[in-house]
Amino acid sequence: MIVTEVKSGSIAERVGISPGDNIEMINGEPLRDIIDYRYLVGDGVLEVTVNRDGTCFRLRIEKPEDEDLGLNFEELEIQRCNNRCIFCFIDQLPPNMRGSLYVKDEDYRLSFLHGTYITLTRLSDVDMKRIIQQRLSPLYISVHSTEPHLRSRMLRNSSAGDILEKIASLASGGIEMHCQVVLCPGINDGKYLERTVSDLINFYPQVRSVSIVPVGLTKYRDHLPPLVPVDRKIAKELVISVHHWQRSFKRQFGTRFVYLADEIYLLAGARFPATLAYEGFPQLENGVGMVRSFLDTFKDRLWDLPRRIQHPRAFILVTGTLASGFMKEVLAQLNRVGNLMVDLVVVENSFFGKTVTVSGLLTGGDIVRSLKHVFHTKEDLTGKSLGGFQGAREEISSSKATGQLPERTLLLPPNCVNPDGLLLDDMTVDEVGERLGLNVKVSDYDLVKSVLSE
Repeated sequence: MIVTEVKSGSIAERVGISPGDNIEMINGEPLRDIIDYRYLVGDGVLEVTVNRDGTCFRLRIEKPEDEDLGLNFEELEIQRCNNRCIFCFIDQLPPNMRGSLYVKDEDYRLSFLHGTYITLTRLSDVDMKRIIQQRLSPLYISVHSTEPHLRSRMLRNSSAGDILEKIASLASGGIEMHCQVVLCPGINDGKYLERTVSDLINFYPQVRSVSIVPVGLTKYRDHLPPLVPVDRKIAKELVISVHHWQRSFKRQFGTRFVYLADEIYLLAGARFPATLAYEGFPQLENGVGMVRSFLDTFKDRLWDLPRRIQHPRAFILVTGTLASGFMKEVLAQLNRVGNLMVDLVVVENSFFGKTVTVSGLLTGGDIVRSLKHVFHTKEDLTGKSLGGFQGAREEISSSKATGQLPERTLLLPPNCVNPDGLLLDDMTVDEVGERLGLNVKVSDYDLVKSVLSE
């Protein structure tokens, strides 16, 4: 493994390891990847074999157990997906986006390290043995259906039908799993969904949870299998069914076990479950419970809102069409604060198509287009007037007379910007601001913090 960085003041720096060195073995065990390194480096006494420019040498290191050496390595070479899932979102991306967005991974190491979902179709006996030996737990499994023929058809992979056997092997080896079902109406719903959930509960507590998420469909589906989205009627039926299963599982196993993605509650127009019903939010990163977590944080922070702030401040908050309803209620609370104005702009997704309604898939281009429309018409794209832009707030409006109208700041949803500051269409946060003539910042999931912090 090639060292890319030696942290200042670290053990590795003290013993003379340098960037570019190849760490070949620890205690006689070859290093295949970062997981091997983490698994082996926890010992208190290490013999590290280093290859530097073709010359090998060994370092004996004594250190506190579980203390890292202070090394960073080249990124993993990702194992690629061998499926052709009928619902694959990557197959529905438009051309000419950045290359990393087209990468389909099927790598159990990334599942362990980062919580990415895998189908287990590439899992070999050697991989299975390693997972159990090194306790690579939990793993995140895309199940979709436990009916063998249906799963093979959905993944378009003839070897995909043995999912229950693989889950059984992992469970018997002590590995915990979180599973997901991408729900495709008319295909893996109804009796097939009930069978899937019933099969998976048999592996509890090793299978800790199952999430049901709606299939995502963009306008780029030419030559792909025909699919229909989850609509309001289907979403309502799912809420009823899943709540029934939850009550039954809670009585039998002490857990609700199966959870619906936030999108389904929003599509159904249903109330979100209480915090306790999410049982620690085991699938938060999969969009299960994010709204409840956001609302809880906001409710807790309401006590920190002052009655009035000293200097006028104005914000424009961007969201996708799906979240507009509950976000308007949140903003009504913020706008009770004197000298604070927060307006909401609901952005329709033209880039991927109107059926894509979540804020995490908004692009810079759509945000810019929507805001320019707002500035021109004083309305959001739903045709509803924006009170703040019309000066409805007396305290903000009155500041015009003294020339103190605050400069508006655009707040972007935190999940639509990657760690490099890029939106999905490669527009930067700064570019969005330049095109609109606005200050722009990425909102925190703690919205009160975002509007009160300098």
